[in-house]
Amino acid sequence: MIVPFLDASVFRPAVMDAWIDARSISGGVTVTGDEQVIGLGMGLWRVTAAGIPIKTRADALEYRRFVAALDGRANTTLVPFLEKGRAPWGKDAHGRTISMSFFSRGWLAAGEVPNLISASLSGSYTGQQAAVTIQMSPSTVTMFGTAYPLTPSAPSAGNVFSVNNRAHIISQVAAEVGANLYSVLIRPPLKEAMTDPPIDFVNPVCEMRLATDEQARFALQGLRLGSMALEFIEA
Repeated sequence: MIVPFLDASVFRPAVMDAWIDARSISGGVTVTGDEQVIGLGMGLWRVTAAGIPIKTRADALEYRRFVAALDGRANTTLVPFLEKGRAPWGKDAHGRTISMSFFSRGWLAAGEVPNLISASLSGSYTGQQAAVTIQMSPSTVTMFGTAYPLTPSAPSAGNVFSVNNRAHIISQVAAEVGANLYSVLIRPPLKEAMTDPPIDFVNPVCEMRLATDEQARFALQGLRLGSMALEFIEA
């Protein structure tokens, strides 16, 4: 069962670390000290979120709800990667990047930032591919009742996106192979078959579970205040 993630009003970690726990094999070290290590190209995402403040009764109840629903490692949840500030936002006719910071200057509240990046994987995939093609498509933003066209930006190495509740990071942008069409390498590889699926650069998520059954326990100082930490591993 996929459990709804912590409410955004509670999930405000001071530190968040997301990385791929890579998989490699080695034949051992030779008598000369040489070692051949071969990467398997796989790996699982791990996420650590620390310094999550618990300050109010509502915070504590929401945290308890989340931990109880996860039932240790039995259930999963969609962990957000908080990538709005690094996503490949498009540009308007004046060359302005229409990003989260643009909206925070008064166009919309930060929590109302829409997903203005229209992107998809182009073609059919059978799973286990690390080389994919990303189609970035034009989109529009509506401000004060008027729709403004946006020109898509190219994805960059280091951008994270999600597809079908799986997160991937672009390790290399190989080439632009068409109009707003980019050949890229990703990690980890795709895990399932799909055809032209939409991808999300703005609000990427990954289906994950707690790293250990007891990991999410927490204590409150004076039964009121606390600072929690969570560690997840890809499901």
